[in-house]
Amino acid sequence: MIISKLGRHIKSAFVGIFRNFWMSFSATTAVAVTLLLVSLFTVLSLNVSSFMTSIEQNITIRAMVDDNYDATQIYDEKTKKDPLGDKLRALSGVQTVEFVSKEEEFDRYVKLTGDNASMYERLKDKNPMSNIYKVTLEDGNSDYDAVSKAIEGIEGIKSANYGTGGIHRLVDIFNQMSSVMLFFMATLILLAIFLISNTIKLTIYNRKTEIQIMRLVGASNGYIRFPFILEGIIIGVLGAIIPAVLTVVVYGKILETNENGFFISSALQFASMSEINMVAGLLFAIGAIVGMIGSLISVSRYLKA
Repeated sequence: MIISKLGRHIKSAFVGIFRNFWMSFSATTAVAVTLLLVSLFTVLSLNVSSFMTSIEQNITIRAMVDDNYDATQIYDEKTKKDPLGDKLRALSGVQTVEFVSKEEEFDRYVKLTGDNASMYERLKDKNPMSNIYKVTLEDGNSDYDAVSKAIEGIEGIKSANYGTGGIHRLVDIFNQMSSVMLFFMATLILLAIFLISNTIKLTIYNRKTEIQIMRLVGASNGYIRFPFILEGIIIGVLGAIIPAVLTVVVYGKILETNENGFFISSALQFASMSEINMVAGLLFAIGAIVGMIGSLISVSRYLKA
């Protein structure tokens, strides 16, 4: 009995959609455009968060030793004594401290120059580099500014940096863009609700005689309402199909292409496909909710339930 009634309601909903095809098409298109924007915003948010997490996991604070600092107080290869390094290790939140001599720093820099390495070899006797300590923080500690300032406060350290200014500026720009995107999403959602509401209104108008007959024979308000609500939900779900499919397929291609480091360094991690699949599911849920709201507006107004 229940399945039979549900089948009739679903059939009635699809009849209403095809009877007002162009209005239904407009409403579905509005939902699709809205959900594409929602998808873009959500995927960007997930990846910015993922990038920041992977960056923080790989950040190393480079603490440069003052060239005039007492050499007996820094790491000694023979004795393994490291008074300055021990001070760094004693700081709250520090996980590891590694000493790198200025000779090692010079060799690393020369290797980075590639074909121009020979130009710098003559400077080896007048090594302009400084001894450094590479400091990493404990998992879950992302207060690099505070730790860097604490490191700079230690006698013998002339500077400490971790070089993420550009990343933080990128996040600031994204946060500013987010407010604009949220405004457009809200506007498009309202447009989609308006179009769905008008589509359902037309369906109600076309079936007003049938509705009056159902009322005369004692049909409940819920029984009369349900097909119209279902019609709005179907329009919303149909509008979610293209954004959801595009999100999963295009993102999957991006991940596949990036396996060779085409887009970003392998040190940075994209959001996982499981998260993107959840975004696709969210799009269907939003589409259904938007459709239901649009339907309820018309049903409540024109059926006077």
